[in-house]
Amino acid sequence: MTTRSTIPMRNIILAAIGAAAAVTVVAVAMDLVGFPVSGAAIGGAVGGLVGVLMVAGGVGKHCPRCAAALPQFRAPRSFRQAFYGGWSCSSCGCEVDRSGKEISRDSATRV
Repeated sequence: MTTRSTIPMRNIILAAIGAAAAVTVVAVAMDLVGFPVSGAAIGGAVGGLVGVLMVAGGVGKHCPRCAAALPQFRAPRSFRQAFYGGWSCSSCGCEVDRSGKEISRDSATRV
């Protein structure tokens, strides 16, 4: 049995979109009131949220065969892993694609 993150990715994305919308609304309101707000501040806030989403999206991958946690920063062991993404489990040797599904060693098809 594999363990998964308790927070679905959809909720993380919706929270980031909501936070970006809130930053934009506050910046527009401050601009209308007369406080100068630069575009760089808005862009930095939104860019920071996007960065958080990118880091949060990579957390929680587990081996489908033995449920061992896969490393967040991977070291590709084959051309296929380097080109398409994926991991090799250090516990059981299972080859996993970037979506977390097992890949057979004989061909490029998923098991």
